[in-house]
Amino acid sequence: MLKDKINYCGDLLNFLGEENLSVSILFVTRDKENDSYNVFKGNISDEIGKTLQDLCLKLSNKSYKSPEKKIFEKYNPANKGNKHTEFLEEDDIKDIEPILDLFDSGLIDLKKLDKGFLENLWFYVIKLESPNHKALFLKKYSKGMVLTKSFSLAMSFKGGDFDKLKHDIFMIASKIDCIYFRNKLIIRCKGNFEKIFKFFKKIKNNALSAIGVIENLPFKINNIKQFKETCLNHEMMVRKLNNIYSRDTIVKIKPEGIESLIKTGIIKNISIEKNQNGDFVLNSSDPWKILNILDDDYVKSLLTDIPYEASEKREIKQD
Repeated sequence: MLKDKINYCGDLLNFLGEENLSVSILFVTRDKENDSYNVFKGNISDEIGKTLQDLCLKLSNKSYKSPEKKIFEKYNPANKGNKHTEFLEEDDIKDIEPILDLFDSGLIDLKKLDKGFLENLWFYVIKLESPNHKALFLKKYSKGMVLTKSFSLAMSFKGGDFDKLKHDIFMIASKIDCIYFRNKLIIRCKGNFEKIFKFFKKIKNNALSAIGVIENLPFKINNIKQFKETCLNHEMMVRKLNNIYSRDTIVKIKPEGIESLIKTGIIKNISIEKNQNGDFVLNSSDPWKILNILDDDYVKSLLTDIPYEASEKREIKQD
């Protein structure tokens, strides 16, 4: 849980409402081959600066005006969905400091908004500063942000400067992926956050490690090479493998248990048989069936005897 969420959210809103904040916009390009970054600073008019500050205050007000109604949880790559707001703080912030540090030095004045620049543009940052505090609003770039028609949150770009709409425009989205303030990062779009800060690379590494564990289970998966290739080329399957790796239940799965679920009809379109070496071999044309088994997604209610597929599980600790 976020410590003192009421004061934290109140401080963020008060800061964003201050007069005379310094407002800047930074564009971060990424060289994927070398995994290196450049940060370009766009020169903005006072009018655009005020518009950006109002945007940040408006969306923060909408989300965090009543923090007592929100649940904040520490970031967990295994969690799915957006039931609660995830965040980073303290030691976890150290993982993203190399990218956060990019915004404070070595900035390049943006002179061109051309095709080459846009092809390498990774995300942009609205940076708001006072003598005592700083807030960063980060948004992953997508090609749909460059438009040629008028929008209320659009800016023109000409000769190195942003101003109100006159020419081709760069659109600033009204949705933000994450907010950094007072050494905490609030995650608003998990997928984009993971791309901005390279967390998805870690998730994929966990998926590879999960495959290593799967290959050494007491039962086999038919055509493991094809299974591995399919899973590692599908983002949601990669995330599922990450879930599997983050828990210790996979090594407790017994082939006899799988066989029982298949015989009772709880799991369909899947089979398990012994090969010539006496090993159990799991076979299905649907890799999701296999992944659900490996993630221990099948449970039976002790109250009703109804079988469920439950991907989100919270273990009950018994005294």
